[in-house]
Amino acid sequence: MATVTRSRRSQIQREAAQIRMRGQRRQHDTARIARTIQDALVEVNALEAWRFALGWSRSQAIAQIAALYLADGLRPPGLSEPMLCRWEHDGDEWPGPEYSVMLCRAYGARPEQLGLACALAPYTDALFGRAVIRYGRPEMTAYPVGPWEGRCHVGG
Repeated sequence: MATVTRSRRSQIQREAAQIRMRGQRRQHDTARIARTIQDALVEVNALEAWRFALGWSRSQAIAQIAALYLADGLRPPGLSEPMLCRWEHDGDEWPGPEYSVMLCRAYGARPEQLGLACALAPYTDALFGRAVIRYGRPEMTAYPVGPWEGRCHVGG
């Protein structure tokens, strides 16, 4: 992915916020708002588009993920803003299966909507919709899992 300047990054955030507000006024769901953001802003991958669509900063997204771990009776891992930033902007670096499951749960999205289907592919039982978490206990996913269609990179 091409390098984006700080001024362009600020402009992207402002434009994404405007798209989110327009979508909310029209009562669009988060998935539709995220798709609109990604269509309008080519530098934004699916993971970042969903975060923008939810109106969250990176620190808010991390807090949501930590809250899920705590709700499950688990100690939150060391997820940081730089890690989330790399997953959003570095096409060669993306979350492993456990973080992918937690991102899906926090964002209320399916793996393919976040561009994470391949991160979960080796750990997912397509018949039962179970994502196996290596740390902690397995969780039933609230989304259908399906064919991965060879799409093994962030951004789908």
